[in-house]
Amino acid sequence: MPFYNCPYIDQAIESALNQTYPHMEVIVVNDGSTQFTDKIEKYTGEIKYIEKENGGTASALNFGIKHATGEYFSWLSSDDMYDLEKISKQLSFMLENKVNAIYSPVFFIDSNSKLVSQSIGVSFPNKILFLKRLLKGCLINDCSVLLKMDVLSKVG
Repeated sequence: MPFYNCPYIDQAIESALNQTYPHMEVIVVNDGSTQFTDKIEKYTGEIKYIEKENGGTASALNFGIKHATGEYFSWLSSDDMYDLEKISKQLSFMLENKVNAIYSPVFFIDSNSKLVSQSIGVSFPNKILFLKRLLKGCLINDCSVLLKMDVLSKVG
């Protein structure tokens, strides 16, 4: 979870820690924040907390990935929240269908965590159409993804 001066970090951490899937490793990477770090203090015994100089979201994300020990990877932004069953539902689907990566629709929320949209996402009838569309640009919300770490390691 890359973090830089985000007032919603505690809500994001809570949504990750409260997953119905029990084997979560929550890594928060403070990317040089000067604000809202106090919202993280009460979780230090439950999360892996890493500080680094500001380098942007991608550098914080990559830094966190290097410290991850799990078999699967999912990215949660510090201003987003997971549905309580996100990981367990996605992992069940992955195992049942023998796939290495999955994404799902998302819902937009406002600053009070109230839903402000219907389910947003695109599905494809087959892999070829998905890959052709992906070549034109990514339409997958990053926080909806779950994938095996070895896929991430191979791709870089």
